Amino acid sequence: MNNKDISPTGFGSAEKVFVMGYGGGLLGPTIRYAPRMQDMMDGYLGDHIMVSGTMKPYTDVATRFYRLRVLNGSSARVYNLAMSNDADFYVAGSDNGLLPQPEKVNSLMLASGERVDLLVDFPSYAVGEQVFLMSKAFDDMERIDETVNYGATETWEFDNSSGEEPQSMHIHAVQFQVVKRTGGRN
Repeated sequence: MNNKDISPTGFGSAEKVFVMGYGGGLLGPTIRYAPRMQDMMDGYLGDHIMVSGTMKPYTDVATRFYRLRVLNGSSARVYNLAMSNDADFYVAGSDNGLLPQPEKVNSLMLASGERVDLLVDFPSYAVGEQVFLMSKAFDDMERIDETVNYGATETWEFDNSSGEEPQSMHIHAVQFQVVKRTGGRN
């Protein structure tokens, strides 16, 4: 498979666009946006994840490849996209356009505002089988790897040359100075 196989006109009804976002407290047909102070500082996560404005959406698919164009429309939530059965899928493009060759993965981090083109191989599923594109659990985000003495000055080096970090590098609640920056995101 290569990206000449995923031209914008090549998928027709097998191309689906999904905007992932959040809903606050659901009040009938409306969504209540009621951020707390902490939400305004850290970003609003909401109480429910919605896709294209729908709770628990679904779509029937045929036994063929589908192109899923996904946008993370959440203001603060990062998704760890995976198939519910841990099956592989392909990343064909991102914010920067199509990749030279689709890359097979079994999960993908998608940060706020990020877009991705996915290819899912539905011919490999049995007719009637249900599978979900979901956000799976993250590693322990509360772990502490280093302890620093109060008042110490340190030089930190961040390396994201693999392009795997879901958001830009930044540090909270401390003073810092950028000494040198090289390269860029892959």
